[in-house]
Amino acid sequence: MNKNIVIIGLFLATCSLSLSSCLEETFPQGGTITAEQKAQVEAAILSTGVGMDAWMNNYETEGGNTGHTDFGYPALMIMRDLLGQDMVYNPQYNQFGTFYGVGVALGPDYAFCQFPWRWYYKWAFNANELITLVPDPDTASPEVVAALGKAYFYRAFAYFDLARLYLAGSYANNPDGLTVPRVIETTVDVANNPRLTASELYPLILADLDKAALYLKDVPASNKNVPTPAAVYGLYARIHLELGNWAEAESYAKQAQAGYTPLTQDQWLDKKTGFNTPDGNTSWIWCTSVTANNEVVKSGIINWTAFMSPEQYYGYNGPGGGNSGFFIDRHLFDLIPSTDFRKKSFKEPGLLPAQLESNFPDVASLPNYSAFKFRPGKGETNDYMIGSATSVPLMRVEEMILIEAEAAARQNAARGKTVLENFVKTYRDPAYVSTGAASDIVVDEIWLQRRIELWGEGFATFDIKRLNKGITRSYTGTNHPTGKRFNTNTQPAWMNYCIVRTEFNNNFSIDPDENNPAPVTPSDSDPAW
Repeated sequence: MNKNIVIIGLFLATCSLSLSSCLEETFPQGGTITAEQKAQVEAAILSTGVGMDAWMNNYETEGGNTGHTDFGYPALMIMRDLLGQDMVYNPQYNQFGTFYGVGVALGPDYAFCQFPWRWYYKWAFNANELITLVPDPDTASPEVVAALGKAYFYRAFAYFDLARLYLAGSYANNPDGLTVPRVIETTVDVANNPRLTASELYPLILADLDKAALYLKDVPASNKNVPTPAAVYGLYARIHLELGNWAEAESYAKQAQAGYTPLTQDQWLDKKTGFNTPDGNTSWIWCTSVTANNEVVKSGIINWTAFMSPEQYYGYNGPGGGNSGFFIDRHLFDLIPSTDFRKKSFKEPGLLPAQLESNFPDVASLPNYSAFKFRPGKGETNDYMIGSATSVPLMRVEEMILIEAEAAARQNAARGKTVLENFVKTYRDPAYVSTGAASDIVVDEIWLQRRIELWGEGFATFDIKRLNKGITRSYTGTNHPTGKRFNTNTQPAWMNYCIVRTEFNNNFSIDPDENNPAPVTPSDSDPAW
């Protein structure tokens, strides 16, 4: 395994050594332990579990080597969306420009390539550490069992993302393609650890999720910042959709929906709480949250809100940052009917400030197609300690309904169409009518709804790869800037992530010649595409 993975081990050493030391001091040779000593061990294990939650928003995993793009999983979500077509970026300060512009720094010799690799493996290694420390779940306390369930869930989640990012193409068209090396608590020789094929890795991911389901079964749904049984069902649904197991995907998606309902129009468009908190809605299944004590919040500008919300003055996305943020693609915006309230999430050209769903004093100065979807915390526009102390949705019931619809449509077009129409007509656009008759047409209609519903939530790359769709940024009237107007007929090759070079230098069972090719920045396409 590469020297960066060694760094990962050193990074975790504080936790590992303290826990190992705790265990050595607590468990005397040949003796029994006291209740106090057992409590100390449990506290250390639970602390590791909390650390795994916090890792979602880790600050500067790469030590600042990727500029201001290093604020944990939310940053990775942005990167994945920028590789597609639906998110437009004004790269005035060019923080995320490497991803949006398909820069050379996505290649294996650069920090932007290393960031996702290192972030996911550190998270998985932390899970391994916790799993090691719970040798007998049957005798552990309910709190420790729940922490163990989190570890298996997070490891399954991490390797599911890694499999999709590093596989060339998708499972549907390349099941025997290479993914990544898998490192678990029993891995001995990390220097000779081969990449697994997709067909080898996915059963192992599902096995981890089976254990997560067992150990998380009693976790209440009230705390949405940790995985619950509904989140487990949701992850099963995602995985089986990826694998083409339509019946299983449909079944798990239905199970994940139990007790949840889609956001209402008022909840979606709320100017103080819209898409920044799990409170007050029954849509969010799982999320990640930061408080004013978190380093990404205290940074002022290196956090989700600073980039994703234009209704603030302190971050990149807004007047204070030269509007260096993200907008909806004009073509996608035009595809949203005026009867669909989700269209109001974006600044429509020609509307007066009073006609927009925004209380922002300088809304008139924001560029057209600015996204109001993710509001600053409590609607705060100036104080980043309040405005950036927000939550980011990681799984919502609406996604589960759309998975159910697609999985049903793959089996029976009419059944999938019914699920789709019922959702959109009831919750989003009363005038909506699906025109599809064949399964592939209904699936395309569902993908369009996913693009609208889940805009900005990190699904673009995964959906484009899974469905083998091309992207269209160059067209008459495009709002993608010159030099970023790329079109493809099928999934862009740049969505196949490169493994960082040092991994090949230190893991002798993988071949650098089998790495995904380093992306080559394309030229602008003909606007008549």
